[in-house]
Amino acid sequence: MYLGWSKEVNATSATQQVGRTRRVHETRAALWSGTVESWIDLHPSDMSRSEALGVFDGYQVAYASSTDSEPHAAFWNGSAESWVDLNQFLPPECIKSTASGVWHDEHALYVVGYAATLWAPEAFIWSMPTPAPSTAMPLAIAAMVGMRRVRRRAGKAADAATLQRRAPTID
Repeated sequence: MYLGWSKEVNATSATQQVGRTRRVHETRAALWSGTVESWIDLHPSDMSRSEALGVFDGYQVAYASSTDSEPHAAFWNGSAESWVDLNQFLPPECIKSTASGVWHDEHALYVVGYAATLWAPEAFIWSMPTPAPSTAMPLAIAAMVGMRRVRRRAGKAADAATLQRRAPTID
């Protein structure tokens, strides 16, 4: 780790920890595997701030922002080079987003978080079929167009309605 940096852990899995490293005016997403020496800087090269918030089975999620942008939900697979900006899979009215959790099962990889429009934040689930072991992860994540959004709207009635929308997928 760089001299003069502090570290903060936000989430842990069985073998990894994620969080941020910081100094006066810089915050960078970070990944560890049990020791200070295992530290990996996940910070995307074209962003000015990032912080990792969730980790599961080798995948990391967070937000990253540039000096002239709102935070964007972010996804990694163990290195800064594997970074994917999840904002590209959101509807155009979304101005900022954050990913806070990640997991997978035998069917799909799921990333949870929120995205905000000018009006309000909304819960989001980004999902994609679980890639085959031989498939390159960056290419698989780039296909994450099977995004689902679940939103609660409060109407005049006492109960809120739950809406679900699924973006088109490429088969």
